[in-house]
Amino acid sequence: MTYIKQIIILIILCTMGNIVHAQSNEATVPLTYPGKPGTLEVNLITGSITVSSYPGKEVIIQLISKEKKQTKPTSKKGLKKIGGGGYGLLAEEKNNLVSVGMDNPNADVDLIIKVPKNFSLHLATINDGDIEVDNVDGNHEVSNVNGDIKFININGSVVANTINGDIIVDLHTVTSDTPMAFTNLNGDIEIKLPATIKANIEAKSDNGQVYSDFDIKLQNKSKKTNGAKVNGYYKISLDGVVYGTINGGGPDITLSSMNGDI
Repeated sequence: MTYIKQIIILIILCTMGNIVHAQSNEATVPLTYPGKPGTLEVNLITGSITVSSYPGKEVIIQLISKEKKQTKPTSKKGLKKIGGGGYGLLAEEKNNLVSVGMDNPNADVDLIIKVPKNFSLHLATINDGDIEVDNVDGNHEVSNVNGDIKFININGSVVANTINGDIIVDLHTVTSDTPMAFTNLNGDIEIKLPATIKANIEAKSDNGQVYSDFDIKLQNKSKKTNGAKVNGYYKISLDGVVYGTINGGGPDITLSSMNGDI
């Protein structure tokens, strides 16, 4: 191998960032810029994601296999299971962006992750798991299908969506001029916001109620729909959306549920 080729390969390796392949139940991912804000991306098919902050400057990932949670050995036709169902944790870091996934997309695992306090989160899971975040400051986007979403002690902004589950968010301070949205199909939505927040509210629940202890100034913005002419009259229904402003208005906050209270 020539000297020039060695230099090119070295440059390629340096630009790839930190790549972690872990078969054990814990991995530590160093950051390119320790002490600076970062972003964590996690994508699971099956399992829960729990993220909390800690005083350190690395990302620590703990993996818990659902198989290891079982208290009784499984068997098939009298045979005791002693192995199989492998899983491997994949984590890659580049310029303080940490991406986490599973080598086996069918793995049924829970991830418990610790990050520095100033870290934005992009989290997604589909089956058999909740998403929980505690004391992490940033602009967060989370998605679930069959599970709850819960944020505690958060500063920043949140966009959260789930199909079958509740959404609970406790925001102490909100990133200025940043819209937020909270939507689900089957479940309640509970959002705690600072008393001084300025926001435009758009809330709708098809089969539930909308409640608030804010002094919301309601606005008549309901859109007319179903304007078909029946027996000489226009049958008009309203979209059922509650529009209003808090403390004079500001960035949009959208809340929508089909079968649940807000």
